[in-house]
Amino acid sequence: MLTDITGNKSVAEQFLVRSLEICAHDHDLSSRILDVVRKRSGRVQVMFEAWFDPNSADRFDAFPAEPPGAPRRRNDDPHDDNPHDDMGRFVVEYHRHVPHALTMVEDWATHPTERVSLFPDLSAADRAKYSLPAEDRLLYVGQRDLLSCVVGGEVLLDDAEFLVRAKHQWQTGICTTCVALTPWHSIVDGAFVDGLVANVRHVFVPCFDTSGYLIWTPA
Repeated sequence: MLTDITGNKSVAEQFLVRSLEICAHDHDLSSRILDVVRKRSGRVQVMFEAWFDPNSADRFDAFPAEPPGAPRRRNDDPHDDNPHDDMGRFVVEYHRHVPHALTMVEDWATHPTERVSLFPDLSAADRAKYSLPAEDRLLYVGQRDLLSCVVGGEVLLDDAEFLVRAKHQWQTGICTTCVALTPWHSIVDGAFVDGLVANVRHVFVPCFDTSGYLIWTPA
Protein backbone atom coordinates (compact mmCIF):
# COMPACT_ATOMS: atom_id res chain seq x y z
CA MET A 1 0.00 0.00 0.00
CA LEU A 2 1.29 3.43 -0.94
CA THR A 3 0.44 6.50 1.09
CA ASP A 4 -0.15 9.84 -0.59
CA ILE A 5 0.86 12.75 1.65
CA THR A 6 0.31 15.39 -1.00
CA GLY A 7 -2.71 16.81 0.81
CA ASN A 8 -0.57 17.78 3.78
CA LYS A 9 1.66 20.28 2.05
CA SER A 10 3.90 20.95 5.04
CA VAL A 11 4.59 17.26 5.69
CA ALA A 12 5.13 16.51 2.01
CA GLU A 13 7.45 19.45 1.56
CA GLN A 14 9.45 18.79 4.72
CA PHE A 15 9.83 15.15 3.79
CA LEU A 16 11.07 15.97 0.31
CA VAL A 17 13.42 18.58 1.70
CA ARG A 18 15.01 15.94 3.90
CA SER A 19 15.02 13.50 0.99
CA LEU A 20 16.63 15.76 -1.56
CA GLU A 21 18.64 18.42 0.20
CA ILE A 22 21.64 16.17 0.79
CA CYS A 23 22.56 16.53 -2.87
CA ALA A 24 20.28 19.32 -4.08
CA HIS A 25 23.09 21.88 -3.95
CA ASP A 26 24.78 20.22 -6.90
CA HIS A 27 22.11 17.87 -8.19
CA ASP A 28 20.20 19.84 -10.80
CA LEU A 29 17.25 17.49 -11.14
CA SER A 30 16.54 17.00 -7.45
CA SER A 31 16.81 20.68 -6.59
CA ARG A 32 14.47 21.66 -9.41
CA ILE A 33 11.93 18.99 -8.52
CA LEU A 34 12.04 20.24 -4.95
CA ASP A 35 11.21 23.72 -6.24
CA VAL A 36 8.30 22.29 -8.24
CA VAL A 37 6.86 20.57 -5.17
CA ARG A 38 7.19 23.74 -3.12
CA LYS A 39 5.36 25.77 -5.73
CA ARG A 40 2.85 23.23 -6.99
CA SER A 41 2.28 20.80 -4.14
CA GLY A 42 -1.16 19.36 -4.76
CA ARG A 43 -0.58 18.56 -8.42
CA VAL A 44 2.62 16.64 -7.78
CA GLN A 45 1.88 13.58 -5.68
CA VAL A 46 4.35 12.61 -2.99
CA MET A 47 4.05 8.92 -2.25
CA PHE A 48 5.83 6.46 -0.01
CA GLU A 49 5.22 2.99 1.35
CA ALA A 50 2.61 2.83 4.07
CA TRP A 51 4.91 1.30 6.67
CA PHE A 52 7.34 4.18 6.41
CA ASP A 53 7.10 7.09 8.86
CA PRO A 54 8.01 10.30 7.01
CA ASN A 55 9.04 11.84 10.32
CA SER A 56 11.49 9.07 11.15
CA ALA A 57 14.35 9.92 8.81
CA ASP A 58 16.43 13.06 8.81
CA ARG A 59 18.73 12.23 5.94
CA PHE A 60 18.36 11.01 2.39
CA ASP A 61 20.78 8.17 3.07
CA ALA A 62 19.16 7.12 6.34
CA PHE A 63 15.98 5.64 4.91
CA PRO A 64 15.50 1.97 5.81
CA ALA A 65 15.37 -0.46 2.93
CA GLU A 66 12.56 -2.52 4.43
CA PRO A 67 9.95 -2.31 7.19
CA PRO A 68 11.20 -2.28 10.79
CA GLY A 69 11.45 -5.81 12.12
CA ALA A 70 11.18 -7.39 8.69
CA PRO A 71 13.12 -10.63 8.30
CA ARG A 72 16.26 -10.34 6.25
CA ARG A 73 15.51 -11.30 2.66
CA ARG A 74 17.54 -13.65 0.56
CA ASN A 75 18.05 -11.97 -2.78
CA ASP A 76 17.93 -15.30 -4.57
CA ASP A 77 14.59 -16.36 -3.07
CA PRO A 78 11.74 -15.40 -5.45
CA HIS A 79 9.20 -16.04 -2.69
CA ASP A 80 10.62 -13.45 -0.33
CA ASP A 81 8.41 -10.39 -0.14
CA ASN A 82 9.95 -7.14 -1.29
CA PRO A 83 8.57 -4.02 0.40
CA HIS A 84 9.07 -2.07 -2.82
CA ASP A 85 6.74 -4.33 -4.82
CA ASP A 86 3.93 -1.81 -4.40
CA MET A 87 5.95 0.75 -6.31
CA GLY A 88 6.47 -1.67 -9.16
CA ARG A 89 2.80 -2.58 -9.26
CA PHE A 90 1.82 1.08 -9.22
CA VAL A 91 4.10 1.72 -12.19
CA VAL A 92 2.51 -1.14 -14.12
CA GLU A 93 -1.04 -0.02 -13.36
CA TYR A 94 -0.23 3.59 -14.15
CA HIS A 95 1.10 2.64 -17.55
CA ARG A 96 -1.94 0.48 -18.25
CA HIS A 97 -4.24 3.47 -17.80
CA VAL A 98 -1.93 6.21 -19.09
CA PRO A 99 -0.31 4.63 -22.15
CA HIS A 100 1.68 7.72 -23.11
CA ALA A 101 3.20 8.20 -19.68
CA LEU A 102 6.92 7.83 -19.15
CA THR A 103 8.68 6.63 -16.04
CA MET A 104 12.15 7.61 -14.97
CA VAL A 105 13.92 5.27 -12.60
CA GLU A 106 17.30 5.60 -10.97
CA ASP A 107 17.68 2.04 -9.85
CA TRP A 108 20.49 -0.26 -10.89
CA ALA A 109 18.51 -3.26 -9.60
CA THR A 110 16.14 -2.92 -12.54
CA HIS A 111 18.59 -3.53 -15.34
CA PRO A 112 16.54 -5.10 -18.18
CA THR A 113 18.40 -8.39 -17.81
CA GLU A 114 17.04 -8.47 -14.24
CA ARG A 115 13.64 -7.12 -15.21
CA VAL A 116 11.76 -9.60 -13.05
CA SER A 117 13.19 -7.96 -9.91
CA LEU A 118 10.77 -5.07 -10.42
CA PHE A 119 7.73 -7.29 -10.34
CA PRO A 120 8.58 -10.45 -8.37
CA ASP A 121 4.96 -11.28 -7.57
CA LEU A 122 3.75 -11.39 -11.16
CA SER A 123 3.46 -14.64 -13.06
CA ALA A 124 5.25 -15.07 -16.37
CA ALA A 125 1.93 -14.45 -18.14
CA ASP A 126 1.33 -11.27 -16.16
CA ARG A 127 4.85 -10.06 -16.84
CA ALA A 128 4.28 -10.61 -20.54
CA LYS A 129 0.95 -8.81 -20.34
CA TYR A 130 1.89 -5.89 -18.11
CA SER A 131 5.56 -5.63 -17.21
CA LEU A 132 7.22 -5.50 -20.58
CA PRO A 133 4.95 -2.85 -22.10
CA ALA A 134 5.55 -0.73 -19.03
CA GLU A 135 9.27 -1.32 -18.85
CA ASP A 136 9.97 -0.32 -22.40
CA ARG A 137 8.87 3.12 -21.27
CA LEU A 138 11.30 3.25 -18.37
CA LEU A 139 14.05 5.82 -18.69
CA TYR A 140 17.25 4.97 -16.89
CA VAL A 141 18.73 8.27 -15.85
CA GLY A 142 22.36 8.28 -16.77
CA GLN A 143 22.06 6.67 -20.16
CA ARG A 144 23.21 9.84 -21.85
CA ASP A 145 23.74 8.12 -25.18
CA LEU A 146 20.27 6.58 -25.08
CA LEU A 147 18.32 9.69 -24.11
CA SER A 148 18.36 12.37 -26.76
CA CYS A 149 16.17 15.15 -25.41
CA VAL A 150 12.63 16.26 -24.83
CA VAL A 151 11.13 17.85 -27.91
CA GLY A 152 7.57 19.07 -27.75
CA GLY A 153 6.90 17.03 -24.63
CA GLU A 154 8.06 13.77 -26.18
CA VAL A 155 11.17 11.86 -25.20
CA LEU A 156 13.08 10.53 -28.16
CA LEU A 157 14.97 7.30 -27.66
CA ASP A 158 15.65 4.06 -29.43
CA ASP A 159 13.64 1.56 -27.40
CA ALA A 160 15.36 -1.46 -28.92
CA GLU A 161 18.82 -0.14 -28.15
CA PHE A 162 17.65 0.99 -24.73
CA LEU A 163 16.37 -2.43 -23.76
CA VAL A 164 19.60 -4.09 -24.81
CA ARG A 165 22.12 -1.67 -23.40
CA ALA A 166 20.61 0.19 -20.44
CA LYS A 167 22.39 -0.21 -17.14
CA HIS A 168 23.20 1.98 -14.17
CA GLN A 169 26.10 4.38 -14.17
CA TRP A 170 25.73 6.13 -10.84
CA GLN A 171 23.54 9.08 -11.80
CA THR A 172 25.41 9.69 -15.01
CA GLY A 173 24.79 13.12 -16.45
CA ILE A 174 22.48 14.21 -13.64
CA CYS A 175 24.52 14.58 -10.47
CA THR A 176 27.31 17.01 -11.25
CA THR A 177 29.60 15.63 -8.57
CA CYS A 178 29.40 12.20 -10.19
CA VAL A 179 30.12 13.29 -13.73
CA ALA A 180 33.84 12.70 -13.41
CA LEU A 181 33.13 9.07 -12.51
CA THR A 182 31.02 8.38 -15.57
CA PRO A 183 32.22 7.01 -18.88
CA TRP A 184 30.84 9.93 -20.87
CA HIS A 185 31.86 12.85 -18.65
CA SER A 186 28.91 14.85 -19.87
CA ILE A 187 25.72 16.43 -18.58
CA VAL A 188 22.37 15.26 -19.88
CA ASP A 189 20.63 17.57 -22.35
CA GLY A 190 19.05 20.52 -20.60
CA ALA A 191 15.87 20.05 -22.62
CA PHE A 192 15.43 16.58 -21.14
CA VAL A 193 15.65 17.90 -17.58
CA ASP A 194 13.38 20.82 -18.48
CA GLY A 195 10.74 18.47 -19.84
CA LEU A 196 10.97 16.10 -16.91
CA VAL A 197 10.65 18.84 -14.31
CA ALA A 198 7.79 20.51 -16.15
CA ASN A 199 5.77 17.31 -16.40
CA VAL A 200 6.51 15.43 -13.19
CA ARG A 201 3.34 14.07 -11.59
CA HIS A 202 4.45 11.64 -8.91
CA VAL A 203 7.46 11.55 -6.63
CA PHE A 204 8.10 8.27 -4.85
CA VAL A 205 10.24 8.55 -1.77
CA PRO A 206 12.82 7.47 -0.89
CA CYS A 207 13.79 8.71 -4.33
CA PHE A 208 17.13 8.93 -6.10
CA ASP A 209 18.36 5.76 -4.44
CA THR A 210 17.74 2.10 -5.20
CA SER A 211 13.97 2.45 -5.01
CA GLY A 212 12.98 5.78 -6.47
CA TYR A 213 10.70 6.52 -9.38
CA LEU A 214 9.43 9.65 -11.00
CA ILE A 215 6.41 9.25 -13.24
CA TRP A 216 5.46 11.95 -15.66
CA THR A 217 2.99 12.46 -18.45
CA PRO A 218 3.92 14.56 -21.47
CA ALA A 219 1.65 17.56 -21.87
